[in-house]
Amino acid sequence: MIVRILLVMALGFFCFSAAVASETEEKKVLEALQLLGMESHFNELHQTLVRGLNQRRLEGVASGELDYAALEGLIDRHFEPQLLIKKLAERLLDQYDVNRFELLLSSLRSEQIQQVRLSLERVGAAESLEALRAYARGYKSAPLDQQKTYIISGLDRASAGNELYAGVQALATLTMLRLQEAQEGISPQFAENLLLQQLYTDYLESGRYTSEMIYRSALGEMSAEQLQLSLRLYRSTVVQWFLGAAVEHFTTVATMQREQLLVAVGDVEE
Repeated sequence: MIVRILLVMALGFFCFSAAVASETEEKKVLEALQLLGMESHFNELHQTLVRGLNQRRLEGVASGELDYAALEGLIDRHFEPQLLIKKLAERLLDQYDVNRFELLLSSLRSEQIQQVRLSLERVGAAESLEALRAYARGYKSAPLDQQKTYIISGLDRASAGNELYAGVQALATLTMLRLQEAQEGISPQFAENLLLQQLYTDYLESGRYTSEMIYRSALGEMSAEQLQLSLRLYRSTVVQWFLGAAVEHFTTVATMQREQLLVAVGDVEE
């Protein structure tokens, strides 16, 4: 009897320890995603969807069985940025490694990477768009020196700036298209993977200039030495590994949420 009690207690302690360990790991993955700035991209995805919906409303496009307020509520529920980043963290848990994540978090917590992230988020915010346009208009008359321009372009590539912009726009466009089809009872007209890839390619090209202006406006005040240190950290093996995994699963999470949104639209209509 005593042996059985001890075994039960040991099993309970093991399960509790495993649960605590899993929670700790998830918190560290979530912190890494936030330090990398992934939440801002989910914010942009949500805002782009809402803007697309409002544009349809202003153009007088019929909303279908659901009114626009109901549709916006469903988008808020399924594309809430904190929900999406938590789902992204859950998908990355199987790649957790204690030593690797300690090195990763040490890099991401650095002043160099955080200064870049916060500057980009500030310039990319909706309320800063007019200032960004003014910067772009005046850039030709007062460009950055060649060295800083080269390093900033490297930072854009190393942090997947334009790739994430294109991904957000492609995912938002496809979501709005599928939402319209669901509202009108139309079967999908194109293979989803092929359409998403074509949209991504188009936005990747069209967004290159915008991405360049955002990065130059945000980082132009940093010294060449600071920029070089930031670039070195972004290009490190551990940051590139995690960023690559995050970008890959970003699309997966957004696609799953789109499918749930369309199911919810269908359920409400019935």
